[in-house]
Amino acid sequence: MPLARSRHLFVLAFMLAMFALSAVVYLENAVALQPCPLRFVQHGFLLAIAALNGLAWWHRPGSRGNRAYCIGALLLICLGAASAIRQLWLQVNPQQLYPSCPPNLLLLGKSEALLQTVKVLVLGTPDCAIINWTLLDMSLPEWSLLTFAGLAVITAIQLFQR
Repeated sequence: MPLARSRHLFVLAFMLAMFALSAVVYLENAVALQPCPLRFVQHGFLLAIAALNGLAWWHRPGSRGNRAYCIGALLLICLGAASAIRQLWLQVNPQQLYPSCPPNLLLLGKSEALLQTVKVLVLGTPDCAIINWTLLDMSLPEWSLLTFAGLAVITAIQLFQR
């Protein structure tokens, strides 16, 4: 019976990740928020977490497979949370950013090396420090971090249940 319950937790994690992703995409389109590179990274991790949980639900893994899916999901959650924490750090310490603005991310992928693109995706840009939307006095990276924490709790429950 525990494996049947874990399938429900896969669906719950899938739904939470997809809800968060759809809410952010709606906000970006309805409120015309311009996402920074760190937001793109967080979107990617949310999508990967949703896909992994959907695949785990569809696959119906045994005990070992359940653990493997949970460990993979926890790794993705930690990386997504690290991206949200980096963006929060940039919002708190905007003076730590480099003074010159790097080129647009879409242009960067075409004109410069892959290493420079990865650097921008990991470190962020000056527009990552701008807080342009809040709900209940929390910015988007704070909501993103809260979502990753909720996903981590669901996954940890799933990992440690008997």
